[in-house]
Amino acid sequence: MGRIRLRDGRTDGKKRETLNILLEGAANKVIASRLDISERAVEMRRASVMKKLQVTSLAELIRRVTQFELLFP
Repeated sequence: MGRIRLRDGRTDGKKRETLNILLEGAANKVIASRLDISERAVEMRRASVMKKLQVTSLAELIRRVTQFELLFP
C-alpha cells in the first residue's frame, strides 16, 4: 500500500507515514525501527489519529479507515 492521506486532511505527514506502516500490519516496534523513532512516538502518533477519528481500538481504526474509504493511494 502506498502513502495515504485522510480525505479531510486531518493528519500530518508523520502521522500519515506511521498509519501507512500500521495498516501493513506492522507492530509498534517494527514501525519505530523503520521510521527511526521511539516506540512511544509511534504510540503517540497512533493515539492522535485515533482521537481525531474518534475510535477507541486499533481494530476500529483500521475498519474506519478502510470501510469508509478515508484513504487515497
